[in-house]
Amino acid sequence: MPHRPNQSMQRSFRDRFALRIQFFVATIWVLLTATLLGRFHWILDLTSHFVVQYCFLSLLLCGIASWLRPRWTVFAAGLASVMTLIWILPAYSWSERAKGGEGEPLRVMSCNVLTSNLDHVKFKGLVEKESPNVILMMEIDANWEEHGIRSIQSSYPHQHVLAREDNFGIALLSDRPLMDVQFHEFDERVPSVIAKVEIGGATIQLIGTHPLPPMNHTMWSKRNQQFDAIAQFILEKNTPTIVFGDLNCTPWSWYFGRFLQKTSLVDSRLGFGVQPSWPTDLILSPARIPIDHVLHSKELVVSDRRLGTDIGSDHLPVIVDFVVNHERVAKRSSGTR
Repeated sequence: MPHRPNQSMQRSFRDRFALRIQFFVATIWVLLTATLLGRFHWILDLTSHFVVQYCFLSLLLCGIASWLRPRWTVFAAGLASVMTLIWILPAYSWSERAKGGEGEPLRVMSCNVLTSNLDHVKFKGLVEKESPNVILMMEIDANWEEHGIRSIQSSYPHQHVLAREDNFGIALLSDRPLMDVQFHEFDERVPSVIAKVEIGGATIQLIGTHPLPPMNHTMWSKRNQQFDAIAQFILEKNTPTIVFGDLNCTPWSWYFGRFLQKTSLVDSRLGFGVQPSWPTDLILSPARIPIDHVLHSKELVVSDRRLGTDIGSDHLPVIVDFVVNHERVAKRSSGTR
């Protein structure tokens, strides 16, 4: 019996390790359950942000559990993997893209520049490189208005800026005329910007917005109420629309899904991947999540979507290329959507 003590120690270590794996699998299921219940409480809703991370962890745990061979753990981790993949894969499987779109393109960029970020040169370099037609900028203060926005006025003569010192200043810039521009408070605390732009003979409504982050119950409720108010505005106007900005919400939140359902808007990331945009900090990059969005009516078709380069902000810019589906525009105009 020379090896029995070692065998016993190995078995004991294996059992302790299996218990830890079971604990982590159980924790993932607690978080997934919280995600499903996110409509009921702000803390539960916060758990919906990390579906991609849950997916990677559950796949890893499934592999480890397969080696340790506790069957129910393998099954539970595998089921969690399947569940999270069902939520994630639509971002990679949309096949329409530019089908049915033709004519003049429209490139939009949504960019939370971060009020405390003083690196205006990086921002201007990205603008020069990408040449978007329309730029939405968030967290605009007087410094950003003076050194970031006015410095590109020759390329973007149509500038509508509401600078604030509380991280909720907002600006809309365009290289083409904007119509019916207004700053509108869907929530009394923060402004949004609304405008119309003509592209390929079609008039497109732009709504740039930056709701409150859901850091407590009140701010969470205000964010959700802002989604509802914007949805009602879109339904009343019945115009092809782009909604873009830092929405402080991920695609897996129940409230994000309800907003898309109410408005019939399409998430531009479909077919282009999750594209997580916040935070940019290298150490926190494994926890990066997609809270910057560009949503659009079905009359617009996405030909490309990508994240911009680092501009010194804690957010990466989102850049989307659109073309118009004139057949759908005609159907909307005739009331036969």
